[in-house]
Amino acid sequence: VVASKVEDVKSRFTLTVSCVLRALQHGCGFLERRIHQNFYQFQQRDLTPIFKHRLGDMLSLLDRLGFLEKDRLSRRGQAAAEINIAIDPALAVSILEKLEFDKLGTTEIPALLACLVHESAKHAVPFKGTDRLAKQCKNIENICRQLARKTEEDEDKCLNNLRSRYGMAQAVLHWCEGATFRDCMRVADDTVKNGLAVRTIRRTRAFVRECEKAAKILGNDILAERLEFSWKLMSRGEKALPFRPSLYLHEALCKDGVEQSAARTPDSDTMKPCPDKIGDEIIMDPIDICFSQWSIGARFRNKQAIVDALENLVAGNLRPDD
Repeated sequence: VVASKVEDVKSRFTLTVSCVLRALQHGCGFLERRIHQNFYQFQQRDLTPIFKHRLGDMLSLLDRLGFLEKDRLSRRGQAAAEINIAIDPALAVSILEKLEFDKLGTTEIPALLACLVHESAKHAVPFKGTDRLAKQCKNIENICRQLARKTEEDEDKCLNNLRSRYGMAQAVLHWCEGATFRDCMRVADDTVKNGLAVRTIRRTRAFVRECEKAAKILGNDILAERLEFSWKLMSRGEKALPFRPSLYLHEALCKDGVEQSAARTPDSDTMKPCPDKIGDEIIMDPIDICFSQWSIGARFRNKQAIVDALENLVAGNLRPDD
């Protein structure tokens, strides 16, 4: 890859609750530095005041939710900062605090949690599961309503978003009970394909682990022990189909069965000026190549996309000096 003058781009970086919580784990100074890395260096300067206003609104929201104490994370905030996979860490923490997990079996807990990580369908999906699961699912919807009122979001929109993710609940339940992957697919929603089912099972397992850590922070050791047992039920060994090594990603790019974000946030040691000059040949990590592809510019060298150029190089249709 040859370094060259970058194209002007607009950052797609947006503030999320998870982003701010993870940054606040390291203090407000780290939050400002991380925002600079992800936003200011790419964004137009005239949008900076708008962005800072959004950050202020986000911090006010976290304070209302009880996640902050004197500009630092409270116990609830620390628990929420452990949740990275769920659609909403605030909803996940509220569920851990309020849901009657003692009335659920260890095979049913992951099935319910799968509703917070499964990719949404285009429409609401009927919930399928045991009567106990259906009752607790109603409780989750009530918790979702309460949270929507507190955050001043559209209640119906939040509920529809949740209900569109019910398609894998029964399939995850069957998986925890020892069913084959084929049998799990038979009870999944019709909109769920094999690849999406594998992704949901992998992400649900990782989410169960996150909830276990959050439960410990909240002081609920009994729930943490049950979540640990549920995680073991989901794992079923690395030879189980959903947890086979990725066909597309190197093992180093996966953690606990979940693909890591391509755009890694540099730590303080990497915040140095680029040592390379225009025209220098450089060696880049595969993750960095992905990051360059989508954030620096989609095209280079004769208006050809990076991915297309790499494919042509492998096929022998392009010489390195072209």
